[in-house]
Amino acid sequence: MRVLWLCVILLSMASLTQAAGPTPLQQVLPAGVETLIACRSPYQMPAASRDWPQDDLFHYRLYLPAGYDARGQQTYPLMFIASPSGNARMGVMAARLKRDRWVVAMLVESRNRSIVWLPNFMAAYHDITQRVRVHKSMLFCTGLSGGARVCGYYPRLRPGFQGLILQAAGFPQRPAYLRGANAHIAVYGTFGNQDRNRREGRRIRAGVPPQTRTLVELWEGGHTWAPASVFNRALDWLEEKALLDQVYQNSLSGAYRWHLDNGSIR
Repeated sequence: MRVLWLCVILLSMASLTQAAGPTPLQQVLPAGVETLIACRSPYQMPAASRDWPQDDLFHYRLYLPAGYDARGQQTYPLMFIASPSGNARMGVMAARLKRDRWVVAMLVESRNRSIVWLPNFMAAYHDITQRVRVHKSMLFCTGLSGGARVCGYYPRLRPGFQGLILQAAGFPQRPAYLRGANAHIAVYGTFGNQDRNRREGRRIRAGVPPQTRTLVELWEGGHTWAPASVFNRALDWLEEKALLDQVYQNSLSGAYRWHLDNGSIR
């Protein structure tokens, strides 16, 4: 009995030791389910930041599409999700994202009134682009309220973003940073018709370059995530702008192949 208890204790200590560090890049992850990933951020902040985690680890939930083969060659588009309260999940977006075989990164620490949204995104981006076969030129983001506002910064921070779905909020400021390589991006805004933030839809259209394609939809509701039907329309529109435009079919050929395989083009 003492030997058994000793084994249990040793196994528990080993588990805690492993959990204290980043998730190994070589770790085999199951497809079709979410896995909590721990990683370090390449972006450092002043030591005085009270929100910086003591173990220097940030987290995101990684969803790999069903049928994902760790030894395969196919690349997949990537959707980041940011929540104003942290601990982002797919929610009503799950059915569509799973059906179309997206890779999804749900940020954990990123939340309102905390600057850690930045290192959390940077940590997730650098980890997932090394860990998973994502199409690095086919990146998207969606978020609610404050989560939507931080999504507006992502195209400036890292390349490869093709579309944003901003839910219940507009850009955090005049989006003058949408220029050059980012000017082509497609932005879809969704607002409940009873949401006080609905006027921020003007921010999505104002101040963007002519190449930035925008569309804003009002739906019946308040300050919350858009219903599945609205999200589906937003994603249909973004995929059309990013994949069906002749300009991008050649440069995004791998993602275009994914789109055809899903039967998304009627």
